[in-house]
Amino acid sequence: MKSARWIIAVAVLQLGVLVYMAAEREWVVRTGRTIFLRTAPVDPRDPMRGDYVRFGYEIGEVPRAQCRDAVLDWMKAADRSRRSQVDRRVYATVRLDATGLAELVSLSDRRPADGVVLAGRVVAVDGESVRVRFGVEARFMQQGKALAFQNEQVARPGLPLRMEVAVSGGGLAVIKGHRWEAVGLTIKRETARAAVAESGGRGGKNRGRETLRGLTVEWKNWGDRPVAVVVGAAGRSRLRLVSAGRGWNENLYRWVGEDWVQPPAAVQAGDIRVLKPGETVSEFVDFGAAEWFVVDQQKAGSRPVSLSGVETWGASMRIEYAPPTEVETAGLRGADGIARGRVRSAVFTP
Repeated sequence: MKSARWIIAVAVLQLGVLVYMAAEREWVVRTGRTIFLRTAPVDPRDPMRGDYVRFGYEIGEVPRAQCRDAVLDWMKAADRSRRSQVDRRVYATVRLDATGLAELVSLSDRRPADGVVLAGRVVAVDGESVRVRFGVEARFMQQGKALAFQNEQVARPGLPLRMEVAVSGGGLAVIKGHRWEAVGLTIKRETARAAVAESGGRGGKNRGRETLRGLTVEWKNWGDRPVAVVVGAAGRSRLRLVSAGRGWNENLYRWVGEDWVQPPAAVQAGDIRVLKPGETVSEFVDFGAAEWFVVDQQKAGSRPVSLSGVETWGASMRIEYAPPTEVETAGLRGADGIARGRVRSAVFTP
């Protein structure tokens, strides 16, 4: 009899917890501050739990430069010690642009006293970055809706998605909705067969293999109205290389542009390209040019080398488009239509 009462009590307690959590999230949706997080959907279905969509958020990959306090110590620890930090509570401070899109400012184990903050949990830690989840990485949908949702994204490659999220004062985030952006960014590999290609000092010489000489980066307007992007010439490019390595696949190389203090040259009127619905424009990234070289992070004083020659396993990268601010483009024709907010490409390797 006592056993039965105990089972009933536990069941009631569990039900109470679930009801409280549901009520809390509903309260956040109704009263929390609305922000937008940029993401891309992955994994359309869980056969055990019904249709759903999983998301990987840009702010969920935090580089060392944006980590603060004890989080930095976790990154310096040995691999075994880092594993002990998994599921630790962390707080991401974000700033919002004019459209409400959140950009990561810093990540700390200490809760900030003010500002817009998202509470999260550590997923993984390595020497260069911390991966974080914020409790908004999955959204369940009606039967068949998740797969249709993914197919919609596949049909418009490179198109970013904004998740509408409500955030409480304590950092609890709850998904409210989503919307597709207008401009998608894709990359196309441009290769060449080299007789001899230097491999950046990690693999000797590679004879007769296909080497990546560069990328063609393409913007496409998937929207129903004109939108502008900034396509700069050499020295004015708004593109940059960012690491995509993490965990056991930690990136060994760093783009030389990370060390540059000076910003790109001033935007010129001809750099602003207005795209009509369905129109595309492209820019070539030449890995043979010194401005796109990388350095070996494992070797002190390593000289810059072309990305086309480094070892594939240690160089997972993305192209990031960072449009200029409104101040940088003030007074230029077409500036009012520029799509703001950073956009990243799919991962590529040499």
